[in-house]
Amino acid sequence: MTKEIVILIIIQLAIWTFLVMRITVYIKGEKLKWKERRDFEKKVKDACTIQTNNGVMVQSQGEKKIANWLYDHDIEFLYDTPMKVPGRKYPLRPDFYLKKHKTVIEFFGLIDDPNYDNKRTRKIGTYWQMNLRILSIYPKDLDKIDTKLSKLIKE
Repeated sequence: MTKEIVILIIIQLAIWTFLVMRITVYIKGEKLKWKERRDFEKKVKDACTIQTNNGVMVQSQGEKKIANWLYDHDIEFLYDTPMKVPGRKYPLRPDFYLKKHKTVIEFFGLIDDPNYDNKRTRKIGTYWQMNLRILSIYPKDLDKIDTKLSKLIKE
C-alpha cells in the first residue's frame, strides 16, 4: 500500500469514529430526555390524590371544586392533559380544557411567588396566541365559583 492510501484509511476511520461517538452522545441525550419526561409524568400523576365526583383524580381542593362544578353542570372537560403547542418543544398542561367551548380553566393556587407568577403569565400568553379563552381561578374565587363558571353554561 502506498502512503497516501494508508493516510486516507486513517482519516476515514477517524471520521467514522467521530460519527459513532456523536450518534452515541445523541442517543444518550434522547434517553435522558425521555427519562426526565417520564419522571415528570409520574410526579404529576403521584400528586393527584384527591378524587372528584366523577372519579377524576386532581391535585388540590380548588381543582376538586372546579371539577365537581363542571361535572354537576354536564360540562365535559379534560383534566391535566398535555396539549401540543406549535413552536414549543414541550406541551402545556392546562388544569382543565373544555374542547367544546375552546376554553382553558387554570386554577392558580399560589399567591405572591415570583417564579409561579412568571410561569402563569407565560402560560396565559400562550393560550391567547392559540386563540383559546382562559378562565383564571384564584383561591379567593372558590367561594363564588358558581358566578365565575356559570358564563360557560350561557354559551
